[in-house]
Amino acid sequence: MFLVHFLLKIYKGILSLIGFVGFGLIGVLYTYLIFPVIKFIYKDQRVYEPKLRLLVHYAFKSLMYFMHYTGAIKFEVIGQEQIDRDKSCLVVANHPCLVDVVSIIGVYKNACCIVKDKLWKNIFCRGVLQGVGYIPNSEDPEELLSRCRSSIDNGDVLIIFPEGTRTVLGEKMTLQRGAARIAYFLKCPIRTLRLEVGQNFLTKTTAWYNIPPGRIPFRLSVFGMISKQQVVEHEKPSIAARRITQEISKHIDFESQLL
Repeated sequence: MFLVHFLLKIYKGILSLIGFVGFGLIGVLYTYLIFPVIKFIYKDQRVYEPKLRLLVHYAFKSLMYFMHYTGAIKFEVIGQEQIDRDKSCLVVANHPCLVDVVSIIGVYKNACCIVKDKLWKNIFCRGVLQGVGYIPNSEDPEELLSRCRSSIDNGDVLIIFPEGTRTVLGEKMTLQRGAARIAYFLKCPIRTLRLEVGQNFLTKTTAWYNIPPGRIPFRLSVFGMISKQQVVEHEKPSIAARRITQEISKHIDFESQLL
């Protein structure tokens, strides 16, 4: 029994390593080969950017289902029909583990993201982030809102994690008001998702190689929608940001994010 447990742990560690290496290779391949070819063919950013985002969508979807079919995780999506209909809205979720954004982009074909500054300095991510037109959170607030507005007007969904970092499981969730402020100024609805994972799977306090034995459950489910009317019902921005953040918290801050 000990030998079986040990071999499973080694196998899961190898799968985890393959996943990280695959993510890096996708970044390099897309940045230096695929993206330049597509940009050369189509020239116009309004034409090539949606095509590049679609490529990233399929790459991330493939990565999630690679982990699913090799037995590393049991990936489950609840509400794909609603996801397919979403456009011109913010998408917010809790953030329990490292592959959350991979899973969300893997279910949305028209996703744009607000990305923390640290990832723009990562050589494996920077080229992809620039190519698909994602938005750095370090930009001037007016420029950030302008780019967010362009994305929403284009019919995209705009992914934001209101915590700004991964959730520390078992601790009270602390939400920043950035997502609420953006929704208020853009006057757009907010789709809320809930992510639930197996214990110690790429969480903030767990090393990437320390993968639990067995097949780890990973569930992405649609929870609800905060309507445009709810977003704009308060005239004063500071009050609106507080009330919208409270409403987001009701949707994504739940007692247990573990399966």
